[in-house]
Amino acid sequence: MLTHLSIRNFILIRELEMDFHDGFTVITGETGAGKSIFLGALGLILGERADIASVSDPSSKCVVEGTFNIQNVIEPAFFEEHELDYEDVCIIRREILPQGKSRAFVNDTPVGLHILKQLSEKLIDVHSQHSTYLLAHSAFHLSLLDAAAGTNNLYNTYLKNWEVYRKTQSTLEELKSELSKKEKDIDYYSFLLAEIDELNTYSGENEELEHQILVLQHSEKIKSVLSEVSGQLKNDDNDIHGRLIHLVSLLNTITSVFPDISDIPERLRSAAIELDDIASEISSLESSVLSDPSMLFTVENRMNNIQRLLHKHKVVHSSELLSLKEDFAQKLNDIEISNDAIISLEKQSEHEYSELQTLAEELSYQRQQIIPQLEKKITEILSTLAMPHAVFNVSHFQENLLSARGLDKVSFLFSSNKGEEPQELSKVASGGEMSRVMLALKSVIAESSMLPTLIFDEIDSGISGETAKKMAGIFTEMGKKIQLIVISHLPQIAAKAQSHMLVSKRIENNATITTMALLENNQRAVEISKMLGGDKYSDAAYNTALEMLNES
Repeated sequence: MLTHLSIRNFILIRELEMDFHDGFTVITGETGAGKSIFLGALGLILGERADIASVSDPSSKCVVEGTFNIQNVIEPAFFEEHELDYEDVCIIRREILPQGKSRAFVNDTPVGLHILKQLSEKLIDVHSQHSTYLLAHSAFHLSLLDAAAGTNNLYNTYLKNWEVYRKTQSTLEELKSELSKKEKDIDYYSFLLAEIDELNTYSGENEELEHQILVLQHSEKIKSVLSEVSGQLKNDDNDIHGRLIHLVSLLNTITSVFPDISDIPERLRSAAIELDDIASEISSLESSVLSDPSMLFTVENRMNNIQRLLHKHKVVHSSELLSLKEDFAQKLNDIEISNDAIISLEKQSEHEYSELQTLAEELSYQRQQIIPQLEKKITEILSTLAMPHAVFNVSHFQENLLSARGLDKVSFLFSSNKGEEPQELSKVASGGEMSRVMLALKSVIAESSMLPTLIFDEIDSGISGETAKKMAGIFTEMGKKIQLIVISHLPQIAAKAQSHMLVSKRIENNATITTMALLENNQRAVEISKMLGGDKYSDAAYNTALEMLNES
């Protein structure tokens, strides 16, 4: 419930502090006095866009602050979810700085407008003359039906689940799209992987093959050279080994008298042993070198196969082919993993849809249950509002597929004349009739809605006489259930209100300013008498006004 409103530096309002009470409050004033300014200021703390043109004095900031009693209205969980301090008294403040920047606060904590809107939707419903266009929209019909049926919480649960389901579907579609692109490469990567697998190469093989080919191509020369060297080393005529041993013996004869050469004999002996080893190794290498054209063909063919793949993949070493093999295998594995993820998400999506279906069916059932009662009540209220032959029906059918609103699609049907078949409300109802239907709907919803405050902006346009009295009676009943604030120009409605506020303009320091004041009994009678007499005071109108107030 709105308990206090503070407005500073907003359009024609310099500074205004107003307390609001529960029950039925009326706001009146001459045309152009600034009643719409009050709604504009209130709109700022309800999350509407700020306009720098709203700041009357550009040298200072505009501030609108509303105080709300939210006990048993908003769950603390909402505040916890958005990291806000919860108190039974909630203060919402909106500021427009001289530079045009807008800021919003809830209990002195800065918040974004999306949070402000979510919060304000739980606090106040503002209905202006222009709001009747909503009656042309099926989604609005469903929201009214939910409010009447008391299924808002059930629908909110459904909507949260729907958003989870849609997110799952979005992720699923992305994965399927990615997999579709990847699947085009399955054959390609499988072929490349099989090609490398079939080659069965290993790291360093192409280097080894290059060496083998070189040896095989020059095998005759290699064997010839190795044979000659081996022969020279082992030739008895040369007897290099024997000659070295002889030199060792010769040097040993002088080592005792010439110690400077004492280590040379040993070095010569080591050289003789090394020459023997070299001769043996050369002989062994000579034996290992084959002169085999068929083997050369086989090795060159193997090398050509490897070189073909190296060239194909633009790499140099066989080890790089092995890295590519791992890469291709990983790509194929990723595709398999993506497919598994899709299967898992499809199962999750089916489960989420099944839960949605259950919620939607329960939601639909409860909506359908309230329809006969809603039709009866609206028709009765329209009858009291000088529409005795009006008929109000709710057309309902279930769609095959779930949507954000569930399974249901509804439209409001209306006829104002006896014997006429009801048709779509937005197509056959006049502006005045639309306003009366909206009032009837809101009055019914007020009985079951948890919304603490409802504001009507001149919904009584085009109403007068006995109908105005009936409307005032409806407002009185609504005021017993919720806080109702009505901006009106009708004396019949003003007289029925529990509280009466007057919006007026005056000139101060060559500037026009708008003020709002709470009227007491005598002041109310004077104001209502002006409304009766067309802004002209008369004793007769004053006495009539007193009678109207006493009847309340």
